[in-house]
Amino acid sequence: MQSSSDTGEDRTADPFTELVHAVRSSLMQLPSPAVNCSSPSNTATTPVTSSVAPASPMAKPATYSGAAEDCSGFLLQCSLYLESNAHLFTTERSRVAFIINLLTGKALQWAQSLWESNSSATGSVTDFCSQLKSVFGQQASELSVHDQLFTIRQQQNESVSDYAVRFRTLAYISGWNETALITAYRHGLCEKIQSLIVVYEDSLGLECLIQKSIRVAQRLTACRQLTPAVCPPPALPSVAPPAPEPMQIDSPHLSTSERQRRINTGLCLYCGGEGHLLPSCPVRPPRPAYKPSSTPAQRGTSSTSKH
Repeated sequence: MQSSSDTGEDRTADPFTELVHAVRSSLMQLPSPAVNCSSPSNTATTPVTSSVAPASPMAKPATYSGAAEDCSGFLLQCSLYLESNAHLFTTERSRVAFIINLLTGKALQWAQSLWESNSSATGSVTDFCSQLKSVFGQQASELSVHDQLFTIRQQQNESVSDYAVRFRTLAYISGWNETALITAYRHGLCEKIQSLIVVYEDSLGLECLIQKSIRVAQRLTACRQLTPAVCPPPALPSVAPPAPEPMQIDSPHLSTSERQRRINTGLCLYCGGEGHLLPSCPVRPPRPAYKPSSTPAQRGTSSTSKH
């Protein structure tokens, strides 16, 4: 009986079990619509994200006024900036406008005439840069570059590094072979560095020779800073010569001609003054009285007279 009742209860519970399973199944299916709903939202936000371009870390080039030596560098900086910010300049004319915005002085006046006349160069950044370079670039001719390499020298207060920068710039556009460039580089260095790098062979190559010359110059500078300066010996105080004393009559400095001249002109033989002679010279120091000793003949005469 119990088994039959239990079986009846199990059968009665079966519909509820099926309902629980159905609810669970429906709950498990709820995330699927959520995913489907989120997918369109992501698709909708994708264009917004792509429209925001990352900021370029590159700074804008400096302004250019038309100096020939700065032309190539200015155009290079503009090219790099436009390339890294291509999303900001979608047309050729906008790129040209950006470059014109950096011009000043005579370069701006030249570009203004092109822009206002609607020149074809304003519609192509390549043509515009080419014309700008032809007007203001004025690159040195090949002959003048050769002349500069022949005469280039390291200046008195110029470091080897700065000299190497100037030399590399000329060497790049000269077309010379490496052997000729090495000879010119050595010849342009100061004599001190030339003598120190003479041990390095030309087979090292130009760039290696330049690096070694820079290293030698740096070590030479460091040694000079470490070596204490040699102090010059102290100067001895100058002693003024004693004032000359009045010429004495028997002084060896009084020549025969001077003695005769003073006698002839009536001058004092001691001081050379006028108005007095040697016995009465006011500057002559007094001399002790001189008593001549008696001779033997005088002593004999004296003794005879006493007798």
